[in-house]
Amino acid sequence: MQVILTGTSQGLGLALYNILKTQNVNLVALSRRFLPEQYSDESNVENLHLIKVDLSDSSETINALSDIHFEDNVLFINNASKINPIEKIANIPAEDIINVIDLNFIAPALIINQIMKSRPRLLTVINISTGADNKVIDNWSLYCSTKAGLKMFLNVLDLENNINIIHIDPGVMDTNMQAIIRKSNFKDLSYFKQLKSNCKLKSPDEVAYDIFESYIKGRLI
Repeated sequence: MQVILTGTSQGLGLALYNILKTQNVNLVALSRRFLPEQYSDESNVENLHLIKVDLSDSSETINALSDIHFEDNVLFINNASKINPIEKIANIPAEDIINVIDLNFIAPALIINQIMKSRPRLLTVINISTGADNKVIDNWSLYCSTKAGLKMFLNVLDLENNINIIHIDPGVMDTNMQAIIRKSNFKDLSYFKQLKSNCKLKSPDEVAYDIFESYIKGRLI
């Protein structure tokens, strides 16, 4: 099996990467940056391919995808996403609007587009979703809308192409995204601060293990 994983330098993406690199899969990691130990992995782990790409730049994404040979059985884990800027839309620079839409919506659409062009026998998409894709949160206009839009996009593809789509909302994790949220300004800010102070945030390693055991492990056999 070939596994395509985005956003592997931190948080849930890094935790999933650390599990998948030990499995007998062709792992293709797409990320804006990689850790030194990941570059070491590329030399020592069979069938591991690191592709450095800024997925918030659609032209760069298209160029990177042209170098990938997609196999007959593909699992695409759409993990990379961006929540900031958390701000009134009038206060967000146009470039930031484009970058968020490119990363959260256009990049996964382009990746699936290229996979489907290769006519795989089987394509499974695990979409790391969020409760914000069906909830209105002030100052989260870009994040809520792009995540909701991607969810609908994938559901339509499931209907059209018989792609196996799995949406997973991992809940609130102790990641850099949560740190960004706690430094932002919106009505529910106190709730997110309380989650941190009350130790209610899940660890990315815990969530990655649950996802692997529940949704990935059985597909690798």
